[in-house]
Parts: sequence; C-alpha cells; structure tokens
Amino acid sequence: VLNLMPCVLPVLGLKVFGLVRARGEDADDATRTLRKHALGYTIGVIGSMELLAGVVLALRTAGVETGMGFQLQEPRFVAFLAVLLVVLSLSFFGVFELHVGATELSAKVDRSEGMAKSVGEGVLTVVLATPCSAPFLGTAIGFAFAGSAPVILAVFAAIGFGLALPFVLIAIFPALAKRLPKPGAWMVNLQRFLGFLLLATVIWLAWVHGQLTGVTGMTTLLGLLLTAAFATWWIASASKRWVAVLVALPLVAFVGHATWSAPRDHTPVSEAEQPWSPDAVQTSLGEGRPVLVIFTADWCLTCKANERLVLGREDVEEALEGVTVLVGDWTARDEAIRAELARHGRAGVPLYLLYVPGADHPEVWPELLGADEVLEALDRATSGRST
Repeated sequence: VLNLMPCVLPVLGLKVFGLVRARGEDADDATRTLRKHALGYTIGVIGSMELLAGVVLALRTAGVETGMGFQLQEPRFVAFLAVLLVVLSLSFFGVFELHVGATELSAKVDRSEGMAKSVGEGVLTVVLATPCSAPFLGTAIGFAFAGSAPVILAVFAAIGFGLALPFVLIAIFPALAKRLPKPGAWMVNLQRFLGFLLLATVIWLAWVHGQLTGVTGMTTLLGLLLTAAFATWWIASASKRWVAVLVALPLVAFVGHATWSAPRDHTPVSEAEQPWSPDAVQTSLGEGRPVLVIFTADWCLTCKANERLVLGREDVEEALEGVTVLVGDWTARDEAIRAELARHGRAGVPLYLLYVPGADHPEVWPELLGADEVLEALDRATSGRST
C-alpha cells in the first residue's frame, strides 16, 4: 500500500522501468539483474530508513524533538531535492544517458553500477515517501517516536521492508517479473511520461519551498532549477566537456548560493484562519462553542486532499459555522505543535481534534477524512452530544 502513495509513484516508476529493461536479457542474466536491482533497492530503502531513524535519535540526544516529514521543513533540503529531480527528468527526456542498456551493461559495465543506481532509487523513495505516510503509518510512527531507540530502529526498518516488499518478492520469485510487459518501442514513451511525473513532483517541491521562504525564495529556486537544467544540457552536449564544467558549475553555485541564503518567510495561518493555541481552545470552550483543531502542513498531500475534498465541501463548511476552527500549521518547525502531536500519539500531520464543551477529551478523527463521518461528528458536537 505504501508504494501507492502519490509521493512515491514517480520514483516507483523509475524502478519498474529498470525492471522492464532487464527483461531484454536472456533468462539467466535477467534473473541475476532482477535480483541485483531488487537487492540494491531494498538496501537503499531500509538503509536510508535506518539512517533517518539515526538522525531522529541524534536530534533527540541533542535535545531537539522531531516528527515525520521533518526534512521538508528545511527549505535548503527541499531545494536540493528539486534540483535532483530536475536532473533525473532530463535523463528521461534524453538530454543525457543515465541508464545503461541491458546488453551494453552485461558486456561493458561492471554490475556494481546498476546496483548503486538501485540503492540510490531506494534512498530517493524514502525521502519522498515519509512526508505523506500519515494515512497508513500515523499510529505506528507515533508509537515509534514515543519509544526507545531500539523501538524506533525496529519500526523504521519494518516500514522500509514494507516499501521494498514488492521488489523483494521479485528477487525471491523471478517468475513474477514475467508479468511485466516485454521491452519495446513503447518504453520510449514511458520514459518521457516518467520524466513529466518527476517534473510534477518538482512543481510541488517548488510550491513547498515558496511556502517556507516566500515568493522571493521560490523565484530564486526556479532560477536555480533553470540554471541546473541548462548546465546539465551544456555539459552533456559540449564537445569540450571540461570547458562546460568550468563555466557551468560556478554559475550553478552562484545561483544556488542565492537560494541557499533565502530567508524563511512563512506565514503559518492565513488571515481567514485562526491560529491554534491551547489558550484559544480553552477560550472557545469557555464560551460554549465546539472547537475543531486542524494540524496540517503545506507539504502534506493528505492534508491538502482532506481540506479540498472534505473540509472544503459546502455542506461541511455550513456545518462548521457553529464551530471554532483553529489551524496548527506545521509546514515549518514548531515545537508547540510537535508536542501536541506527540501528546495525542502522533509524529506527523494530519491530526484533527474535535473538542466539545463538557467533554473530558477531544474526539480524534482519522487521517483520511470522510464527509459523512465529519458531518455526523459536527452534528453531535453542535447539538451538545459527545462520544
């Protein structure tokens, strides 16, 4: 199920594309290549999940508490990831050759190169997957972050194994790969399509960067992406590649420095929304009004889907007229929000809490909202009934 998350699909497409190419080899070579790809991908996924767990533990030791998706709260990391995906997309559009053909691979290139690429794909999958893991992993991650070091390491390893499981099964049962289509001319169109998927992810990352740094910061990132794309094309096509490298890389570094130095300019809550705080919750409850607290983040695709498809519905908005809505925006780091998430057993967003006057505890809604359930809960709250 984790492999179907929207954050993961572009990278998953890269991996499937590599497996399809392996079918062009003879049976024995194809089996070995599939197993190498699957093993490398699994090492990349589980290894990077454990590295992520190690970062969490190191930050905890340093007195800094974190939550799931914390890497996308750092605009410099978002910019780096956007540049990486732009370069990968150029490979899929044929600007330069990143993938080595199956026959050429077996004849001229050491197999470790393909293995290293698979490991890298596994790492990239983890980087993109963690911010939108909440619908399936919210409780498990919350349990892990509240536990000891062995618990965190074990849970993260289990999540990594789950991400890699489809490819582990292919390594164990190579016959499963026969269900993949055979290589052919259609792969060129697939390659271009995957390139567009990567660029769609870049658009999302640029928007997240803009939410963290403002319009100026996002503009410098777009300039960096254009410069990186130009530099990649020039270096790949130049007859004197060393000249292109000497000129293009300093240019990328110059524009990259402007992006790196972009100050944070994040407005947590819009003027139409009320920011969350414990005092604001108690004030509204004291006035006899139910309170809905929405913990969200701009980089959380699940949050945005819930807000657009459920909370933004006309009938739901009408039901919210008698309810105080408070928004806790976790796009950027906020220790108070992180602590509140942890208090309710969560390590990431979304989190929805419905407080009713007179009730001892808030009603915790699921990560994936349904309109009928939301309307029923709001009706209970406004009519004075609590669960």
